[in-house]
Amino acid sequence: MTNIKKLYKEWQALQPLDEKLERNINQQFMIDFNYNSNHMEGNTLTYGQTKLLLLFGDTIGNASIQDYEEMKAHNVGLELMKVEAKDKNRMLSEHFIRELNKTIYYIFLRHNYPMLVIRTDDRNNYLKVLHQCDLLTGKIPYDGAHATLQQAKPLVDYISGILENKLTALIRLAKGEISEFIEAKDDTVEKTVEKTVEKILNILQNNPKTTQADLVKLTGLSRRGVEWNITKLKADGIIERIGGRKEGYWKIK
Repeated sequence: MTNIKKLYKEWQALQPLDEKLERNINQQFMIDFNYNSNHMEGNTLTYGQTKLLLLFGDTIGNASIQDYEEMKAHNVGLELMKVEAKDKNRMLSEHFIRELNKTIYYIFLRHNYPMLVIRTDDRNNYLKVLHQCDLLTGKIPYDGAHATLQQAKPLVDYISGILENKLTALIRLAKGEISEFIEAKDDTVEKTVEKTVEKILNILQNNPKTTQADLVKLTGLSRRGVEWNITKLKADGIIERIGGRKEGYWKIK
């Protein structure tokens, strides 16, 4: 929890975010959340179909009309929850608490934490955690609503791990050190950084005379993000600058 508090403080210090960046983060969460959450319930839309539907209202492929309608309705529910969470005078009802996922997102949003995505491929671990909590608290919603922190510890530990990864990623995204973070995939911050480094190295390999200004355009990173990655690659002994700024080139070791 200590690390999460530290990351949260750093995240808060970065507020308010650039308007475009905040819009992109919210849009990415909308797609990732709806895709994963609906797949846990048996929806058959692919990630691409989900993105096309939610961003452009368009459909493609052979998925059923019901799957499309369920996806749209789920997104409407997400937007309503956001409105409720921002209303500081609204109290949590027992009916609301019964919907565990909704309650977690509500609390996070109300306290200015980023909302999380529980990935479809982690469904079994998530269900095991919920089962452990059921054994400790009881299966009646009322019991769960009055659980102690110790009884809810399996869920707290599980969510804390996801939150720590999300905060770390968003901080690096806000600083321009990575260009994207997609939770619908099996992404960790480390994997996202690996992909960013791989992209930079491929660019430098294809054109050793690539400038940092070129890398900003080609990678989608900020200038600060490119500088951070280049400095790290040089410090790790992976690349070397040969020659001066204008006539020099990058050598991959």
